[in-house]
Amino acid sequence: MNSYTETPTANPLQIMLKYALAWVLIDVVLLLLFYYIFPSIVGTMKESIVKIIISLGLAIYFTLQIRKEIGGYWTFGEAFKTVFLLFFIPAIILYGFRIVFAKIDPQYENLITETTLNSSTAMMENFITDQDQLDKAIEEMEKGVYVQFHPGFVDVLKFLAQVVVIYLIAAAIWALIFKKEKPIFIEEEDSTAY
Repeated sequence: MNSYTETPTANPLQIMLKYALAWVLIDVVLLLLFYYIFPSIVGTMKESIVKIIISLGLAIYFTLQIRKEIGGYWTFGEAFKTVFLLFFIPAIILYGFRIVFAKIDPQYENLITETTLNSSTAMMENFITDQDQLDKAIEEMEKGVYVQFHPGFVDVLKFLAQVVVIYLIAAAIWALIFKKEKPIFIEEEDSTAY
């Protein structure tokens, strides 16, 4: 009988950390690139679409690279844990970076606030005809944008809870797509032995 021997594989969490930090670096460069070179699209749907496409590409590439570097196979559980951290770590670091960056350059917060309020107000004016309701909705949006850059302890906990839930679901879906079980080799018996 031919025995399947496992070759030692690299630690997927160490490899994931390398790619998670690369993802952080790419996100920070994109944030700065959009802010300083293309400020007209900061906070708009165009920026969101570009970031979603880039993030999806990075998620696929990094996931496949991690799986390749650990030997080409991983179970659902291994993939789930690794992918969750691959998604979660950059999200948390970028959240903190945006808050710090807004303190370094307050114009960033002003630009995000102005863009968000202008686009949301224009959209809401199509649905809300009562001026009092519109004013209340705009006031709530202003508070929401302010909290993004000046979160309290409870706001940080809410953000963490939302991110955990979203990325647990995303990691489960991603792990289902990218898991790859090791094959089991069974040698057929020699028919001439009988």
